[in-house]
Amino acid sequence: MTQKTENIAYTDVVCQPAEKTFTAISSIASGETVIIDFDETLFLHNSTEEYLNSLQPRFLGALLLFALSFLKPWNWLMPKPYRGEVSRDWFRVILATILFPWTPFLWQRKAKKYSLDWCNKSLFSALASMTESPIIIASNGFEFIIAPVIQHWDLPVDQVIACRFWRGVSDRFTGKLALVTDALGQDTLKNALVITDSEDDLPLLRSVGKPCLTRWPEARYRRAMGDIYFPFFYTEKVKQLNRNYLTKVILAEDLVFLILCTSWLSPNPVLHGISMAFLMTAFWCVYEVGYMENDLVAEQLESTPTLAQTYLDNKDRINLIQPWYWAVLFSIPGVLLLQAAQFPLAWSLKPLVESFQNLDWLAAIADTAKWMAFLLLVRFTFWVYNYVNKPTRIWLYPLLQVYKCFGFLVLATTNLIGSMFFAAQTLSRWICYFVYRYSKGSWYKVGQILRCVIFALLVVAVAFGLNDFSLLASWQLGVIFTYVVIKSIREMKLVIKDFGLINDPSKS
Repeated sequence: MTQKTENIAYTDVVCQPAEKTFTAISSIASGETVIIDFDETLFLHNSTEEYLNSLQPRFLGALLLFALSFLKPWNWLMPKPYRGEVSRDWFRVILATILFPWTPFLWQRKAKKYSLDWCNKSLFSALASMTESPIIIASNGFEFIIAPVIQHWDLPVDQVIACRFWRGVSDRFTGKLALVTDALGQDTLKNALVITDSEDDLPLLRSVGKPCLTRWPEARYRRAMGDIYFPFFYTEKVKQLNRNYLTKVILAEDLVFLILCTSWLSPNPVLHGISMAFLMTAFWCVYEVGYMENDLVAEQLESTPTLAQTYLDNKDRINLIQPWYWAVLFSIPGVLLLQAAQFPLAWSLKPLVESFQNLDWLAAIADTAKWMAFLLLVRFTFWVYNYVNKPTRIWLYPLLQVYKCFGFLVLATTNLIGSMFFAAQTLSRWICYFVYRYSKGSWYKVGQILRCVIFALLVVAVAFGLNDFSLLASWQLGVIFTYVVIKSIREMKLVIKDFGLINDPSKS
């Protein structure tokens, strides 16, 4: 992410352009110390992220960092004073280095190239005139990562003050000011020149005679493994941030209801349910492409786009091709398991193996082709949705919701109860979106209640229309409707609070 040079006041320290920093360097007296930050200052990238980006095998390294970003063990495994951002990078670096012990050796080779490509040449030129002033690098990064880069520079660095490997978390907790003071002493700091790009260094800047807070236009922040896609990351961490969308909606609603409406009818509901989980994941890999494209189109074409900061922070992760690899990867076992689920439930290994041996491979290939054609249709519809205006989107939105439930009937089958529920699911979500668009406000959180009411109305209407009330005694209907009601309890409580008489001013 590019950082722009600008004048921003931070209490008593001003973020100044590079020219003023060069002037400060040229005016420093002989013997006065120059203290320079490393990341995004002397080194125009973030050394910690680049080190983690060098993990090999790359996919396994990305999987580790992806898992850590979800679990955030630094928030619950560390002692209280060290929880949060203070220990995040240390935890990631320590664990990655232990699990991939060859990484420091690989980093030695990469560091040589990076030292040439990403050094701050303009700052180097300004420092070249200094011959009698000590140059100190002070960083919140890690010494074992920084040292291999510095050794390839023709820059007389007298000392590196950075976080140690095993004690890095305590070094970060102590803070750069305390580390520098311990290493150099108060008297040295009083007349020192400090150059940094980070407002996190304000305590240090306020403690020196010549503070220089400068953002370098050439600096880039590149997230480790940011170019590797993982299913659900964009949905969970960008599009639906802080909503636990994966667990609360995709798993607890879309997948559970899909299983209740289709796998319930299968002779092997266990295998069928597992196959639905694979196919649901494949579906969401493609659906996420639409989410990514939606934000890209908004940024490029909309006059006043509504873009979350999470989009700007994770824009480098957007990849419209890799999700298709994952979709194929999950689709194949999903289709094969669905074929195997045609045979009765087997609780022992032998019948299970036999069910796979008896697969109709031609039918499996045909089903895979049908499924991939459906995913292409989903992608095309979402592409059209992204490029039409908002009033037009209102009428395409229900089609996208149809795909989330009825779309799986390309391969699976359901019954009357399942069809009615899918219709209730689609209509409830469309109504909420319809109101959201026309009210031009926030989402009204009544989707769960709407689904419950619409489903009940459809069931009763069909029972009366067919004059067959045996439908109401179905175990499948009972389980689905019970779960629908449970999911809507929270919204029901909020709605009931608003109930009252017309002359009650608190309820008007």
